[in-house]
Amino acid sequence: MELREKLKPAKHFTNLLNLLSSSKFLNMEGLGIEIPFYIYPFSPKETVQIYTVINNLITQLKQRGIIVLEINLYLASLEILKERGILPWILENETQKNKKDILELLQNVLDPEKYLIPYLEKCMSAVKHQILFVTGVGEVFPYLRLHSILSNMERIPNPKPSVFFFPGEYDTAQADGATLRLFGIMENKHYRAFNIYDWL
Repeated sequence: MELREKLKPAKHFTNLLNLLSSSKFLNMEGLGIEIPFYIYPFSPKETVQIYTVINNLITQLKQRGIIVLEINLYLASLEILKERGILPWILENETQKNKKDILELLQNVLDPEKYLIPYLEKCMSAVKHQILFVTGVGEVFPYLRLHSILSNMERIPNPKPSVFFFPGEYDTAQADGATLRLFGIMENKHYRAFNIYDWL
């Protein structure tokens, strides 16, 4: 049984709030050379509840003087498509074009290295914050995948502690590297992010 299943919801929320507001977390202590990226895995069935948790965390952290910047990847993707003048065409043609062609188009125009990460950097520079929350991971699948986003975000200088809310499983116990399993189905490897439950 996983830790989140052992703890009552109120106790789990308190533990998470205390972790995120701790000086150890905010000052990125005990990480060695690792990047301050944390994955918060949850059951896709809990998506609505998780967004309530996120909003409550942001509110209560603000009351403690800690500013959280939330970036929703789905909304960020829409903004990029708008900026590049592509969104109207997609909305007009998505029902007529082959799904594979639309997928390839989205993967190209939202390429993490070329477009998404620069957009995220711009958002992070515009708002003073101590913690970054990244949401909407499930909503942007399959044209954006968390392992690719994480790999590209590693290049951002002086990153803040960042929590990625992931609708699936994150297994860090495997000898050949940690595994991301989105919606309990898709597998990808990522080696640099912590499972936040290991810190509660």
